[in-house]
Amino acid sequence: MHKTVTSISLGSTDKNQKTRSNLTDSDNGDESDDDMPGGTNDKSKTTTTTTAGQKRPKQRKAYTAEILPMVFDEDPSKPMIKLANYIMKRRKWPYQGWHKRYFQLENGSMIYGKSEQSVQRGRLNGKCDIGLCIVTFIRESQRINIDETNCVYHLKIKEKKLFEQWLEQIALHRTYRQKQLEQRSPILNNDNTQNTNENISSNSALSPINRLFHNEFSDIQLQLGSLSDILERIKIHASNTIAAPSGSAKSTDGTKSSGHTPSASISSINSFTLVDLQRQDYYDTAKKVFDNLNNLCKRLSAVAVEQQQTLNNNNNSTTAENEHIYHSISSTRTMSREGSIFYDAPEALNTIYLDETKDDMGKISDSEASSDGDDENHPGDIDRQLSVPPQLKPPKMKWRRSSLPASAPDTANVGLWNIMRKAIGKDLSRIALPVILNEPLGLLQKLCEEMEYSDLLDRASQTDDMHLRLVYVATFIVSTYSANYYRTGRKNFNPLLGETYECIREDKGWKFIAEQVSHHPPISVCTCDSPNFTLSQKLQAKIKFWGKSMEIFPDSLNTLVFPKYNETITWNKCKMCIHSVLSNERWIDHYGDVLVESTLGTKARISFIQSDYRTRLNNIAGDIEDVNGKVVHKIFGHWHEEVFCGNDQTAKCIWRQSAVPENSKQYYGFTRFAIELNELDDELRHQLPPTDTRFRPDQRYLEAGQAEVAETEKARIEEAQRTRSGSAAGPKWFKPQGDSYVLIRDDDSSDFYWKKREEHWAGVDFTQLW
Repeated sequence: MHKTVTSISLGSTDKNQKTRSNLTDSDNGDESDDDMPGGTNDKSKTTTTTTAGQKRPKQRKAYTAEILPMVFDEDPSKPMIKLANYIMKRRKWPYQGWHKRYFQLENGSMIYGKSEQSVQRGRLNGKCDIGLCIVTFIRESQRINIDETNCVYHLKIKEKKLFEQWLEQIALHRTYRQKQLEQRSPILNNDNTQNTNENISSNSALSPINRLFHNEFSDIQLQLGSLSDILERIKIHASNTIAAPSGSAKSTDGTKSSGHTPSASISSINSFTLVDLQRQDYYDTAKKVFDNLNNLCKRLSAVAVEQQQTLNNNNNSTTAENEHIYHSISSTRTMSREGSIFYDAPEALNTIYLDETKDDMGKISDSEASSDGDDENHPGDIDRQLSVPPQLKPPKMKWRRSSLPASAPDTANVGLWNIMRKAIGKDLSRIALPVILNEPLGLLQKLCEEMEYSDLLDRASQTDDMHLRLVYVATFIVSTYSANYYRTGRKNFNPLLGETYECIREDKGWKFIAEQVSHHPPISVCTCDSPNFTLSQKLQAKIKFWGKSMEIFPDSLNTLVFPKYNETITWNKCKMCIHSVLSNERWIDHYGDVLVESTLGTKARISFIQSDYRTRLNNIAGDIEDVNGKVVHKIFGHWHEEVFCGNDQTAKCIWRQSAVPENSKQYYGFTRFAIELNELDDELRHQLPPTDTRFRPDQRYLEAGQAEVAETEKARIEEAQRTRSGSAAGPKWFKPQGDSYVLIRDDDSSDFYWKKREEHWAGVDFTQLW
């Protein structure tokens, strides 16, 4: 049996902020762990001093992580037994460090609790089916990582003999459980009765696919259980709660007004009741079950064809590899909004302004209700009262596209496991993956996508109350994660060194420029200029793959300046995890703390609360503190949907995500704003520098549905970058300043981006990136 060996670096650049949490110190419901080996609690961190007196981390030793192999031949001398021991386990966010927990392994199932007595009484903190997990281990540090799709368990066993025993038994229990699942499956039983003892090697090769479908059936069973639980809660509360109208509210004159009418009464904002939310949960979960069953049916059909082809190839004794066929899907490029109809959520809440002179919330006028993210440039849509610079004023109305040239390619038949298994434990930002796993947006464009709800910053810039101003800023920070909810789990294109991206949005009143300033390590920087604010960001991220889950650890510094108040605000980013990477039902979660600090002394602490598979609540909660640390405002909500300010019963909605296009799922889960980011018309083509992301051919081919050509171009571009790596220059439009980078703004400099743009790039020497 061959073992795949990969390298895991125990060092981490992730900087956890020690912030408060409203959660209790309990492991109940502990399903996943936030800390990786080598996090902030890893005592192996050491530093050295440079000649300049600055401290830098030492080069850490890289250990090897091995995938636990399958056990096909039963050894009578190594029987499967029940194991029960206290093991050190990393606790999930927001708790830190290693803690002793009681683990029990029996009949292919692993459970754990705080103590042996807790497990015996059925008070479990976690449970997983070993047969459906991917297990890796680090022999040197005696650590075991168990990825069961929804979370990753990180275990450490101090005794060498006990460590080896657990590895051996996990392998045996996993084999036992997988055989048990195969025997119980009606699909596999029918197949086995017809093909008993035929082509054993083929059956062995197909078993991973079978186990994948078992995982899908298990997920559907969990969702059905959730439906039953929600329905039961609805029955319990229905008799005690009167549901308020959800789709509309009556105005004072008795007429019925739409949920989008800005002048609707404030009471309509609080029209949700517990039963309303439970009914919505029931609907959402039922829809997931339907989608899962529908996708499962399609995948079963595809796998049936693939299995038949595999059997035919084996019967013919051929060894040629099957090539994946990418179908080019053509679609018309719609430039007018008339062909797209968008529906808002049936129970949409009105977005309101905070009244800084009163304790309650004020109403907003029709022209001020811009936080729904509507980017369409109809006359009279938005009256921002901004002083827009001349270079931002367009000569005519600019219409933007509402769809992509082609649909996203189907990855159902792509052997993801064969591709990803070699990347377990490694930093994916340094690994070349097939282009079909990408979405047609670069990382620099992804940074620009965070500006979709920039009107929240416009409001903050006009709010004299420093505490309410921080409420808007904190809400904007939450909104930057909202677009990820609809994503299909594909990765962005990694920018090349020297690659740039600009975006001028006259309708939003800002201009944006980003550049890739470093290749090793990959560092992206950007600046967004508005008459009301300036926002800069430096992003460096590590991406770790754990077998079924992919975690992104951002090392980010975000700086926001309000010139009117001479105020600078900084914050970090929380972590991100993509679950079920090998499945079509991928889902994204954000978790961790974000600390927002103002030079005026105020602070905001935002907690992104980790979700589990069944609920996926995507909750956030935050406190706005004055200069003395006293909580002045509270915010809460869901990072993918809305943010409220105030107490539970009287809270007012500050922001709500706009409706996504009907064809969003067809186009990589993009929002309307994301669809517009890579648009390139004839006018813009002559204004951009040749290093702009829009000219990148592999990304453009993928957007057009030509995946095979995109793959060829991607390989050519990456090889060209490796050739240039020895003689690559530094950043062109940004310069280092402290721990970050700032845009060069000297009007006399030849490196001032916006000045050279006006001069049509005269005298600028560009590196040929593609």
